[in-house]
This record gives sequence, structure tokens and C-alpha cells, in this order.
Amino acid sequence: MLVVDVGNSRIKWEFWKDGYTLAQGSADTSSAFNGLVDCEWEKLPNPQRVLVSNVAGEGIAERLARWAVERWRVAPEFATVSVAACGVRNGYDEPTQLGVDRWLGLIAVWHRHASPACLVDCGTAVTVDGLSPVGQHIGGLVLPGLSIMRRALAAHAYAIEETRAGGAALLAHNTQDGVVAGTAHAIAACIDRVANEIKRRFSEAQCIITGGDARFITPLLTDRFVVIPNLVLQGLLTWGRRPQP
Repeated sequence: MLVVDVGNSRIKWEFWKDGYTLAQGSADTSSAFNGLVDCEWEKLPNPQRVLVSNVAGEGIAERLARWAVERWRVAPEFATVSVAACGVRNGYDEPTQLGVDRWLGLIAVWHRHASPACLVDCGTAVTVDGLSPVGQHIGGLVLPGLSIMRRALAAHAYAIEETRAGGAALLAHNTQDGVVAGTAHAIAACIDRVANEIKRRFSEAQCIITGGDARFITPLLTDRFVVIPNLVLQGLLTWGRRPQP
């Protein structure tokens, strides 16, 4: 089984057989099908199933589906958001408006812990979601990620240049470090605020963080967060193994 997480910035994948990961990799979403995926996926045995989480639009979904059908004669199964699945109940007024990556992350957390949780995903956007002790999604929020915040400042504020650096001390002594610190601590403060609210409701809530920028944000958080890489892929596996109606 090949599981694929197509994000706004990165495409990540794992090849599973008999309960073990045989291969894994990642690439920039924008260039994933310009040779890199061809090179890596050509080495894999033909999968029986291809499961996909996609938030990057119809264009790349069509390219991925065409590639899989042409090379492996396997039509990918694209994960969808529902009212309930795998023990988790969607908390959105319009369930399908919840991002499929957030949905699969919640499923992964519930599958691992079956307990209340605060789940943070630090990617192109940062999302924070809560789970109740019975697997009810209690809602969440979305804010710009580090790169979006920093690009926005560089685009709209005179004499501020875009920076890709990570975290920094709270009080900086030059503009570049000030941007790095300000954006990272703004995200961390928001996460702390939501985590505090979730733990106020459910004192035993697990605090979990994932995503490419988690390494920059985690050290700045007040609560102890457990870093779990590739959480969406774990949720995708659970979703793919769910009993079929």
C-alpha cells in the first residue's frame, strides 16, 4: 500500500507492506512530478492500493491519478471528510469544509490515544484542533504559517526582507531576527492560548504537534507537546483500513 500526503508545500509518502514501512520520501509539491517521484516510485513494487490525502487542488490530483493508472493500473483512493469516521465525529457545521489533512490528523491522534487532545499542525498554514474524551472534534482554528507571515511582511513593509530562518530569542537586536522572533512567537502564543482552553475543559488532554515547522515552534510552547512526524499519513492508513459500509 502506498500512502501519499499532498500538502500545499510538500508531498510526503510511505510504502507499507505487512505492517512495515519499506520506503518513504518527500518532495516539493510544485516539482514532485518533474522527475523526482518518477525516479523514487519507479523503484517500488506495484502497490495494490494507493491512498491519497490532497489539499493542493485538482490539478495535482489529476496528475497523480493519471501517473498511478498508467504505471501501476491502480486508481488512487482520495480520502474524504465525513460526519464521522474511525471513532471521530466532525465538529464543523458543514463537515466537508474541514480540511482533509486536519480530519486525518484527528483520526490518527484518536487511533493512537483514544483520549482528549490538542492537535497542532505547523505547515504552510498552522491549524489547531481539539478532541473531546469521546472523539468529538470540538473545533479549531487556522492561521498563517511562518513562511506566509514572513513573506507578507517582506511584501508590504518597507526595508523588511524575507527570511526563512527558524526560531529566535524573544527580544531581537536587528530587524531580521525581529521578524523571525515575532512570527514564531506569535504562532506559539496562539497555540498556547488554544491549548490552555482545551486543557481547561479536559485536564487530561494530550498535546500533539506535527508539520514541517514544528521543530521551530515546539521549543517556544509553554505546554509540553509531543512531536509526531507524518501524522496525516498515519491517519490515512487508519482511514484506509476502516470497515467499508
